[in-house]
Amino acid sequence: MLQLTTDKPEYNRGETVTFTAKNLGFETLVFPDSALGLSIRNLDTGKSYGVIAAQVLTPIDAGLSRQVTWQEANDAEAGNYVASINTAGGSSPSATAEVKFRII
Repeated sequence: MLQLTTDKPEYNRGETVTFTAKNLGFETLVFPDSALGLSIRNLDTGKSYGVIAAQVLTPIDAGLSRQVTWQEANDAEAGNYVASINTAGGSSPSATAEVKFRII
């Protein structure tokens, strides 16, 4: 099981959004890049945002967490957002998590 949270529910434009991914399961989860495959989408406009990341498989062991920051929020429009992460697949268990937040 995988959990994704933000450090707060609402941000001003230009603020850094910090995401925390926590592996609540019993097996190591492996992600496709150093940003955990994070994708961000504005629910009001449909515009998607990515996070610059090293293309290396990134594990999170059972019970541990990892943080990813999104500093490009100054380019993002105000609105409601959803962020999601996905494991890389392969021998790693499949897991997906998402969190909603707002930019004002």
